[in-house]
Parts: sequence; structure tokens; C-alpha cells
Amino acid sequence: MSSRILVEEKALKRSIGWLDRYVDQILVTIFSLLFIKDPLVFMKNGLSELLLAAPQDAFTQPYEKKLLPLKDELGARNMALETMKTGRRMWLTVIFDPAKDTIHMDEITQLKERLSAAAKEVYENTWTEVLLERT
Repeated sequence: MSSRILVEEKALKRSIGWLDRYVDQILVTIFSLLFIKDPLVFMKNGLSELLLAAPQDAFTQPYEKKLLPLKDELGARNMALETMKTGRRMWLTVIFDPAKDTIHMDEITQLKERLSAAAKEVYENTWTEVLLERT
């Protein structure tokens, strides 16, 4: 009886035994295919940041909600935002069309400080630039 079991075991090992040496490679290939999505997503996001692509809406919407309502309070006919993200830093350009025909340098400085403080409430590592433009 025991010799019969031993013969059956040897026959079974011979029929699928050739797979033993490939198990590691097969498992590595399977797990690599399962987990390849994350590195590809990271590479795509990193490349878009390097190429200075526009950031996703999740990054820009908080700035719009915080800064655009200040338009009337700051005395602007029109105000637009342009955002750019490089690494951990957000670059925010505020295109500001003042309602008045003349504006003093002190008012520009106060305007920049106010907009910069509001932008830093959204994200601390934000560089804010104010452009005066007649539209």
C-alpha cells in the first residue's frame, strides 16, 4: 500500500514538477501586474508637474472659493486666478483689474499682502503674484 502511494506521489511530482523552478518568476510577474498602477500614476503626476501642466481642480477650487469673493471688497472690475504647481509649492497669479483709473503703490502693496495672506490660508506654501491689467 505504501509503495503504491509513493509511486503516485512521484508521478504527480513529475507531471507538475517542472513548475517548481518557475513559481518565483510567475508570482513576481503576477504581483507586478497587480501593483503596477500606483507607480504609473505617480510617474504621470510627476511628469505633469515637471511640464508645468495646470494642477487638478482639487488644488485650484479652494483658491477660487477663498479669493474670488474678495473681488468687490478689494475694488476690482475683474479678477482672475492662474495656478501652477511644482512639487510642494503652489504658484498663484492674481490678474487684477482695478475699478479706479489710478492706484497708489501703497494700495498695490496692501493688495498683494491681503491676497497672499488669503492664499496662505488655503495652503501655506503658496507664492502669490499680483498682476495689474486693464481688461
